[in-house]
Order: sequence, then structure tokens, then C-alpha cells
Amino acid sequence: MPDSAPVQMVNVQVDGVWKQFPKGTRLIEACEQAGSYIPRYCYHKKLSSPGNCRMCLIEQGMPKMGPDRKPVLGDDGMPVINWMPRPQISCAQDVAEGMGVRTTSPLVEECRKGVMEFLLINHPLDCPICDQAGECRLQEFSVQYGNAESRFLENKVKKPKNVELGPRVTLDDERCILCSRCIRFCQEVAQDDVLGFIDRGSHTVLTAHPGKRLENNYSLNTVDICPVGALTSSDFRFKMRVWFLKETKSFCTSCATGCNTIIGTRENVIHRQTPRENDAVNSTWMCDFGRLNFDYLQSDKRLLEPKIYSGDKLVPTDWKTAITHAAAQLKHFNGWEIAIIASATMTNEELWLTSRLAQIMGVQFMDIIPRRGEGDDILLSEDRNPNTNGARLLGITQEPGAQLPRIAQAVASGQVKAVIALHENPFDAGISADHLSQLPAFVLMDILESPATACATALLPASGFAEKRGSMINRNGRLQRLNRAVRPPGSARDDWEILRDLIQEYSGQNGIYMIEEVFKQMSQSVAALAGLNLSKIGDLGVQVMQVAQSPSPAEPGKDEGNKPESEKAAT
Repeated sequence: MPDSAPVQMVNVQVDGVWKQFPKGTRLIEACEQAGSYIPRYCYHKKLSSPGNCRMCLIEQGMPKMGPDRKPVLGDDGMPVINWMPRPQISCAQDVAEGMGVRTTSPLVEECRKGVMEFLLINHPLDCPICDQAGECRLQEFSVQYGNAESRFLENKVKKPKNVELGPRVTLDDERCILCSRCIRFCQEVAQDDVLGFIDRGSHTVLTAHPGKRLENNYSLNTVDICPVGALTSSDFRFKMRVWFLKETKSFCTSCATGCNTIIGTRENVIHRQTPRENDAVNSTWMCDFGRLNFDYLQSDKRLLEPKIYSGDKLVPTDWKTAITHAAAQLKHFNGWEIAIIASATMTNEELWLTSRLAQIMGVQFMDIIPRRGEGDDILLSEDRNPNTNGARLLGITQEPGAQLPRIAQAVASGQVKAVIALHENPFDAGISADHLSQLPAFVLMDILESPATACATALLPASGFAEKRGSMINRNGRLQRLNRAVRPPGSARDDWEILRDLIQEYSGQNGIYMIEEVFKQMSQSVAALAGLNLSKIGDLGVQVMQVAQSPSPAEPGKDEGNKPESEKAAT
């Protein structure tokens, strides 16, 4: 293929210093890259630019032209700037050759103070009860550009409060500064034109169109991009101050897209999950389904301690006894009599140890349970397993679900006498409750109680996605890293540690003591992972597989243009 054309660079003077930027760079972005952050409300780099808040005003100039229609050069050999008499907005224009910008001049500072005074005229002073407090742009910029006193003597305009725009978003119209970010997001990204402004002047309010509600699967992104506290998450509303939250970078495991996230926790409790920017995966968005899919980690159905079948019931025990009991049961059978039902919700490290366990035992029956759901053209994938590609790469399965009928038939016929289920309910694999309860050995590693729990001969409580470290490969072949945000409850343990101990007890081999060692084993055996480790994956991931790329979420600002674990808990 021919080489792509080289990027054309243009010279721009930013606050007296000449810089180079790629042609087509938005002026507000160029200034930020040069170290001069320009405040903004309506502008969002992934949306179109309406230029209606006027907070990003700057002084701008273009090269002074001589009689020959060529730029007049100064002593430094650069064009002399001819400054415009009035300020210009920086969000709706691109850089141009010889352009000059002043971001902190007295005129600019005065304009920004005027804009702030105008915005604060009718804004309520309810920061102490506002969910946005601590991450509010209006708060931040009012410190630098606001006045300590107001010259406004009239009464503030009253607007609707506590309005449910949809099932997940609550509106306080008094706080709205009419930036229109939410409107543009619904039109340009979510493809659901549901929001708009009505009335005029100081009485303008945001509302949903008649007969419509903000209930698309991306509605909570409007909360993320709202620069003030006008739009709030009904789930997070009044629950926690953001400055108390510990933020952990991770990614969503509710489908194969793997949207990058920030998990907000306090005192070992997850309070919210918000999207993190990664243009290779999810831009700056994520769906509501994945965002809210963490409550099951705090369910009262969590498995909290290991149990073994003794007498006629499951009884609690310690981990050493549980592992020894499980390994002793499995040693009674050869590889043709054991089946492993793994899960594509497990990390690569866990799947790798699963494959090693299967190899040591000589297991012939092994597969994962596929999960499908309704997808869309934005982010939500039809594949609701987050690590199907990891299961393929590590040899767990090549066609998810293909072996499940054989496994169910082998259990029914008595050929398979031991089943190891990892984060899965064997009923979903077609194994009946009668056949499962009659097995001499059924080792179950999971995080939630299920109808299959009572049939287990060894029950091993594991960790959820926010409670462990590890890696997964998303639908586009990108290797991404999970980070632990909270500790697992009770005596639950990391899955890789449980599998390691089971391998060690079954085979007598020496164990490994760090998850980094597990990844090292993988990288030495799997060509796609060669030379990598958990640190090298980084916050944005690494491309390790070439698969058909899914459509990326829309970025009009540049172009103008079966059940998961949580649902099992709910049922």
C-alpha cells in the first residue's frame, strides 16, 4: 500500500511563542497543547462546536500582508501579526498559517469575567447539595474569573427542579447554563434527538420533546459532559461527595467492547463507574447498561466462604481443606471423565491456568458458554462476554459453545463423572439438575449463589471484575488491564490463586506467587503476547490480535457528521 500523505504543519503564535500544529487542529485544542488552557463550557472535542457560551474568547490576529500580498516578516523571520480589534471564539475555528493568539491578555480576562458574571446571575447557590460539587467547571472558573459580590439586584428566575428526564437522569433546570452539550450528544452520538431548549432569554429551559423521554442506552453520558450540576445520575444522586471517592482506572466487562472506565469507591464500596477516554476503544463514552452493572458485586447472594459436601450438605471450611478436598475428588477420574466449563468473563491469566489444569488432568471436554444480546452501532456488543478473544487465543475454545452439547450428553450418559465449573452455571450448558446432583464430583468456582450451588461437592468463592487484577482481549483484539478497586468480601479469593492452588494440590508442582508470573508464562508461550507484561499494557491497552474492527462511536466534532452475571443475580 502507498504511504499516507505527510501531515501538513502550520505555524501559530500562542502568547508570543511560535508553535507548530497539524493543519485542521481546532484552535482551542492547539492552545491547550501549547500549555495555555482556555476555559470552555459549550465546547467538547467529541461534539460539534456551536460557539454559544463565549467563555473561550481570545484575541486573534493574522499575518500582516505587504504590497506584494506576502506576509511581512519581523526581525525573527516570522510573520508580523495584525491583531483584530474584537475578541474571537477559539472553539469553532482551526489553526491557520501565521495565526496569532493571545489567551491571557487584559481584554481576554475582562471578557471572561463578564461571561462568568452573566452565567452566575440566575445560577442558584446550592453547591453544598449539588452532586457536581468538586468537579464543576462553573465552580472552578468562578474562582479565577468570578466576582466575590454580585451587582444583580433583581430576584433570580425560578426554573423547574428535580425533573425526571428519563429513568436514569434527573434535571435541575436552575443550574443549566444552556451549553447544549447534552442536546448535541443525543443528536450526534446517541442518534436520539430527544432534548431541546424552549422559551427565550432568562426563561430558557432544557426539556425533553413532547411525548419523549431521555431513556436511550447512552443517557448517562449527558451527566458526564454536563459542565455543571444540571443533569445528575438518579443512581448516584446524593449518595457520595466526589472528593471522597478513590478512583481506579479499569474497563467495563459487561460486553466484548471493553469500554475504559474509572471506578469510584469509598470504604470498599463501589459508588459509580464512569467512562475514561480511549479513542481506540470507546472514545469518551460508555453505555448505561455497562455503567450501572456493578451492584451484583455487593449482592447479598455473594459466596463468602469455601464449602465442601460433607454428609448430606455443604459445610463451611478453610481454603486449604477445600482445595485438598476438590483435588482429591478429581484424582479419582481420568481426563475422559472430567469436563471443564470455563467462562469468557475470566481474565487471560485465569484462562491460562485453566488450560494448564486441563492439560495436567488430560481433560478432553472443555468449552465456554457464549452469551449474546442485542447490540448497536455505537458501543454495545452483541457478545456479552468480555474475553471471548482471550479464550480463543489461549486455546480454551475456538468456537464458543460448540462442545457444550457433547459435555451435556457425556454427563447424562455417565461418561463424565466430574465437572469443574468456573464462573458459570452448568444448567446454562444444558446439564440438568438431576444429572448434576448425581455427579461424584462437582467443583464450582463462582461469586454468586445460583441453582447449581446446592449440587456442588466443593464450592470456591471467587472475585468479581473490580476485585482483582488481570487482562482481557476485547472484540477488536485489544489487550486491556483490569485493576483492583475494592477487596473481595468475606473469604473470597482471586481466581488465579484458587486455580494455582488447585493445580499445585493436584499435581504436586511448585506454585507461583504473583500474577505477573502468570502473565510471564503466557507471554513465553503465546506469540501474540510475546514481550508484554501487565505494566506494558498501560492504561490504554495494546493491540495483540487482528480482527474485523467494529464501528467507532461518532465524533461529529471532528467529522461533523445470553445474560451477564448481574442479570443472573437479578433473576
